[in-house]
Amino acid sequence: MPRLLKAPEGATSFSYQGREFTIAEDGTIELDDDAAEAAKAHGFRDDDANETDTSEKKPRPRALPDEELAEFARRENEIIEYEVKRALGPNPTQEMRDAIALVRGHSMRLGAMLLDMPEPRARATAAGRQARSLGKQDRDKVIDAALLAEPNEAPKRILELINTKLEQFGIKTASLAHLYERRKILGLSDQES
Repeated sequence: MPRLLKAPEGATSFSYQGREFTIAEDGTIELDDDAAEAAKAHGFRDDDANETDTSEKKPRPRALPDEELAEFARRENEIIEYEVKRALGPNPTQEMRDAIALVRGHSMRLGAMLLDMPEPRARATAAGRQARSLGKQDRDKVIDAALLAEPNEAPKRILELINTKLEQFGIKTASLAHLYERRKILGLSDQES
């Protein structure tokens, strides 16, 4: 049985199981039960549920200044692009690209929904970022530990592993030159390969 839902502000269409649904000018969309349940997970609401207090809601201030938010988004996009290329391999088909684009879109919608929860908001505050941040000393500790664990391994070979660990902690990645610097400080021999 078709259900009438109210779309989130700014939405123009909704896609479900390969079908595209257009949102009417009044912001409503008619969907079958399965599609309606999926749409509700993306911010759509029963038509009468959105009528109540939308005018009373005030926009929440951003936890990050615009410049920091843009930089964060740029870095996250670079990571996503890298992982997508790695997952698709050297000769991806159009079907593979479309599947990745679909997953990416759903992930972004899910991320936006999760940002409205209290825990991520707290982590996005200046105090939350400061509490999570690891400074240069901590960055060097991660690098040094990896270098000391593999003292005879060439830095070129372990750079990706080290940078993956650094990214997991939200720390700026290292350059090959920085690894050679750290090796010199630790008294390890210089190898190249």
